[in-house]
Amino acid sequence: MLARAAALLAILDGRMLVETGDWELASTLFACSLAVQIDARDWARDVEAEKAEARASAAVALAVVTASAVDERADTLERLRNRLLGYLSEPGVPALWTGDNGLRRRKFKGAERAMADRALESLVNAGAVVFDGKRWPEHEARFTAQPVPAAA
Repeated sequence: MLARAAALLAILDGRMLVETGDWELASTLFACSLAVQIDARDWARDVEAEKAEARASAAVALAVVTASAVDERADTLERLRNRLLGYLSEPGVPALWTGDNGLRRRKFKGAERAMADRALESLVNAGAVVFDGKRWPEHEARFTAQPVPAAA
């Protein structure tokens, strides 16, 4: 590589013979080129490290936000379960869930309805509320609160 650079420098100067000054200049050019390559590689490594750090930071932030959302959702679900049990306060008396006059439409608005469905489903699964057995939400489903057993 040095020989080619030295020869090129001599030809550019209009000479056919390579002199000591051509070798020295070629050596300096080679050292500068190598230094630029090393700096570029180091810079690329630093940029990649910064990107990796930013990705890790974003992943941590996402995990925190997700955990917060899960906690908030659990709190919302619990709050909706308690509201539902309040609406179904008379044990043994069925309450209409679906339809225009159902609790779902009258008591829960907008995005809260989907969460109310989940809250009701969890109450049914826990045995706190009994479902009338009709396919819900296609039919006018009715739910009844179970009496709370007396403490012994």
